[in-house]
Amino acid sequence: MNLLRRIDPLFQFLGAGAVLLLALGLTGPFGDDERTIRVDRETLEAYLAAGGGEALSTVAKAGGKVSLDSLTAEQRQLLVDRYVEEQALYREARDWGLDENDIAIRRRLGQTLRFALRPEAAQDPGDKVLHAFYRDNLDNYREVPAVSFEHVFFSSEKRGQEGALAAARAAGVRGIGDWRAAGDRFAYQRTYVNAGAAEVSSQLGEDFGRALGKLPVMPDGWQGPIASNDGYHLVRVMRRSKETLPPFDEIRAVVLDDWLRADRDAALEQAVGEIVSNYDAEIETGILEGGR
Repeated sequence: MNLLRRIDPLFQFLGAGAVLLLALGLTGPFGDDERTIRVDRETLEAYLAAGGGEALSTVAKAGGKVSLDSLTAEQRQLLVDRYVEEQALYREARDWGLDENDIAIRRRLGQTLRFALRPEAAQDPGDKVLHAFYRDNLDNYREVPAVSFEHVFFSSEKRGQEGALAAARAAGVRGIGDWRAAGDRFAYQRTYVNAGAAEVSSQLGEDFGRALGKLPVMPDGWQGPIASNDGYHLVRVMRRSKETLPPFDEIRAVVLDDWLRADRDAALEQAVGEIVSNYDAEIETGILEGGR
């Protein structure tokens, strides 16, 4: 089971976008004159903090945190130019109605709002709640049966079906020798470690997976040949592991991470539902009926 947990890159991007929208839309008011872009210290500080002026990234790398006071006159001018350009394009796009008529922009705004609505992480609810969550989601924590094996591949595309089978049989009789250099080049790896049935079937085919499942563990001997989607293989099965369920105490941190994510997602959907409930949908008669 993969116990790694990573922050969704989409939410990282949307988070930066949300902050940038605030910097562009809130800290830089349009005023009465739509053609006047006012630039002051507060606006630039907010814009810089939101990641504006990507051209200044080298400054950030060299000196760590960047503030307006740390910039040279030339760098400040670059920052102002970038801010004015983004403001001008933003206002022009709005005047064109892109914020209302462009589906992609509407979707992105909705995604950004979803990110803004995400609640802060809840506190650890304690073992009683986590135990219940663990029991309700046991399938998420089962470690599936896995097999570790090495194989030598004989390509039917290169040798033909009968030629690949004959070459595999001949290699099995005379011995493999340097197995890493034997046979033909395979699109994936020659060594599989703790591979589940899904991984094996997706890369070598279901027939290969079924045949592999019947082979005994034999670290010192080659077995086969067995057929795959692309040819024939001699296989050396190193070890197998049965399905296991790690006890709660061993994976409490993982269960907590999953619970926090589920709790946050539930709170988000509730917040979205409350917003949607404030709107009435007028649906054209017949639009929900099946095909003509």
